[in-house]
Amino acid sequence: MNRGPEGLRGGEFNFPRRPDPSHFRPEQEQGTGKLPLPDTKEEVMERTHMVLSAYGEKALEALREMVKKGEGRTVIATVKDRPEDEQLGIDAIGEHVLSGLVRDFNLPAVIKGEHNNYRSENLNDLKPGVPHAILPIDSFDNSSQYKRDLDTPPYTAVSAFFSDGEPIGGVIGDIKDNKLYMVDWTGYPIVRDLETKQDRRIYKSHVNDIRNPNFTLAVYLGSNEYSVEFWKFFGHTIEEMHPKALLYAGGGAYIPAILSRGAATAYMMFNEPRTETDPGAGLALAADLDVVSIDRETYEITPYKFDESLHDARDSFYIASANRAITEQLIEEFKKGKQIVEDRASAWRIWTFLQARPDLAELVTHALESDSKSLSQPLSSGESQESN
Repeated sequence: MNRGPEGLRGGEFNFPRRPDPSHFRPEQEQGTGKLPLPDTKEEVMERTHMVLSAYGEKALEALREMVKKGEGRTVIATVKDRPEDEQLGIDAIGEHVLSGLVRDFNLPAVIKGEHNNYRSENLNDLKPGVPHAILPIDSFDNSSQYKRDLDTPPYTAVSAFFSDGEPIGGVIGDIKDNKLYMVDWTGYPIVRDLETKQDRRIYKSHVNDIRNPNFTLAVYLGSNEYSVEFWKFFGHTIEEMHPKALLYAGGGAYIPAILSRGAATAYMMFNEPRTETDPGAGLALAADLDVVSIDRETYEITPYKFDESLHDARDSFYIASANRAITEQLIEEFKKGKQIVEDRASAWRIWTFLQARPDLAELVTHALESDSKSLSQPLSSGESQESN
């Protein structure tokens, strides 16, 4: 991705805009009624950015009115493999807006929704070698809180990729604040205020130590599907954080908007659905976040890469952070948490055994004390280890 000239780093700037998609009228294009089908990868990329920009503005316009009126809270379906989630009436709005824009802009695309998928009718008309865009979308994030009339801000999120995983861009809309967090034409993350029509460059956090008082860790704790395991392995981490550091108990597709502006330092989840992470990944990558999945046994780090075949899968241990140093420290905290869990399990087994055989309590206590002393003392000069 084009990261833009280095001279633009280090401050806030107003960037030049792409052609405003809201002013586009399909019938104006050569009298054909629609834009011509893109002939090159570059044209597909340009057209995709137009769709993303238009989506942010049109979706927020529609969704803001519904949210103000409290509409769309009716449950219309369950969500496959997501017992903690439901599909509300308002969830369908963003997907309808996006599919309409894909059609109006004649973009060859596949839309991967949290609830539905859509293929544009022009895919079969592409010239050989011309790629299409894949658009993962979470059209209404924080829907569970909205259903219960909580004050958690709702968001809408869309990213765009080529089929090989190459990122094109992304947009995350803050519905209540009427702001778009998006990738601008130079490849940088910006926030666009839809009230003032001004763009402002945003920056990730510079914190590189989880003991820093400015460290903020985001974790979705709203459902025991995720919170129980987090406290199990990271309870000690929260206890040891600086008193001024924060645990932000929110998460989902919108989190890259929080991370890319430096409001949070890291986001971590166990068993995180890719239907949550893919829609925000375009912005996360543009913000140069360290987005990875970790093997919970080997601790091997795998950098995030969009894969359409994995969109309905889950990452067993997912981290998006401001830098690799934070990521590695969180992995070390997980290792420590696993050891704490194992130690507690061992203590529980001993306690259970002694409840059944109280007559052996003195013998077991003596053996444990002897083991503890032998492990804590180094070998004397006269002792040698047994060779293999």
